[in-house]
Amino acid sequence: MPVEEKNQIDLSRFLNVLIKIVELPLYVCLGVYYIVLFLFIYPFSKLNKKSNNEYKDSLNKSNELKQEIEKENIKLSKEVPFLYRIVDEDGNVYKNIFYGTSRKDIYNFLTNSGYAVEYLKTSKWIEFVYGESEYLYKKFSNKDLIFFATELDSYIKSGISLTDSMEILAKQESKNKYKRRVFLSILYYLNQGESFSSALSHQKKAFPNLFIDMIKAAEASGDMNTALNDLEEYYSNMDKIQKEMVSAVSYPAIILVFSIIVIFVVIGLIVPKFVLIYNTAGAELSNWTKFVVGLSNFVSTNFSNIIVVAILISILAFFLYKKNKSFRKSVQRVALKIPVIGKVIMFNELTIFTKTFAALLNNNVFITDSINILENLTSNEIYKEIMRKTITNIGNGDKISESFKNNYAVPEVVYHMVKAGEESGNMGAMMDKVSKHTRREHSIYVKTVQTLIEPVMIIFLAIIVGGVLLSVVMPMFDLYNAIIS
Repeated sequence: MPVEEKNQIDLSRFLNVLIKIVELPLYVCLGVYYIVLFLFIYPFSKLNKKSNNEYKDSLNKSNELKQEIEKENIKLSKEVPFLYRIVDEDGNVYKNIFYGTSRKDIYNFLTNSGYAVEYLKTSKWIEFVYGESEYLYKKFSNKDLIFFATELDSYIKSGISLTDSMEILAKQESKNKYKRRVFLSILYYLNQGESFSSALSHQKKAFPNLFIDMIKAAEASGDMNTALNDLEEYYSNMDKIQKEMVSAVSYPAIILVFSIIVIFVVIGLIVPKFVLIYNTAGAELSNWTKFVVGLSNFVSTNFSNIIVVAILISILAFFLYKKNKSFRKSVQRVALKIPVIGKVIMFNELTIFTKTFAALLNNNVFITDSINILENLTSNEIYKEIMRKTITNIGNGDKISESFKNNYAVPEVVYHMVKAGEESGNMGAMMDKVSKHTRREHSIYVKTVQTLIEPVMIIFLAIIVGGVLLSVVMPMFDLYNAIIS
């Protein structure tokens, strides 16, 4: 056999052995991985799924619980949280909280909805943990409200009753415990004979007053589908406005933070290295360089103190902004006077105000109720004052437009459009037009901010960082000239 062929055979044998050596641990590791994965997943899947025999056991427990509840028949004076564990016909297990005044009513509601109730109880401890704390109640986001209004509207249009629609929505939210709790609670109050708006109002902070009042007005007029369509459109617009504001604020904030980090790095790390060279060489420093060197020494020596003070000032400013009305109003007034940024804030507030006012007026919500909702809609004290002045004007029989006259926080064109709406007697339609106008202006100014912020920040960085670098580089040229001389 030639030597080359023998070498090739030996090489192939060696490679085959090497592959088997590598494959064996690989297959072992994969086998162990799948066994561990099965051992972890299987028990958890068993927790949320019961067999037919186990479901029968749950039904037996439910019947025993029924006998126990029938004996007590207690009705409480206020709503308290009940902890429950239920099983549906498919064997899916749900554990959650239900708020109510009667254990019997809740049990009957759950069993009538097709669940086997394994336990349903309340106690001082359960009430303490799940009671009236506001932190346990989450406000539905704009996306949640859009989904809720859209789905409910489509079900009702299809001829499905309101209670059946809510039951479908509750079953859809099998993975989200909070939404499922809210939807089941709405269904419970509907079965108790309460109106839809009343059932929504029981859900603590989940639904905003605007949503509830528009549903209440729709119940009075008998046009629920129109109200749900208007709500879907309204919250879609609010979601777009919110995203535009986040986009307008987040980009400058990121650039600003990056700029501060760059400045600290240059002053804290780069400048001291040049200072060491100049001290060793005995170079003569200019006044500007001495100032930068002194600032660098101060930052390097007191870096931790500066960070602590900055954090404390930020916390204090945040606390004052949240708790102190005068401080908050002053900050908001200054923000409104900033070129371009002030316009973004102004048209954002006016778009939310006019769009909300139009939605309320078009759905026959009383104007006094509308103004109260609008006042609570904004956190801007300047626009809250406008709302309060509007309420006073309505009470005195004056025109709403007078609240906007000669006010720096309201463009003149908006005042004239509101005035024209009052004179024509069609305020709702005019508010729709105003909201479209302010929405366009808001989008224009957001794009302007995004366009301007980059060159402004680049110039800012160039001046600050460039000035610092020149202060430490110029003595190097002086030192070089002195050596040449």
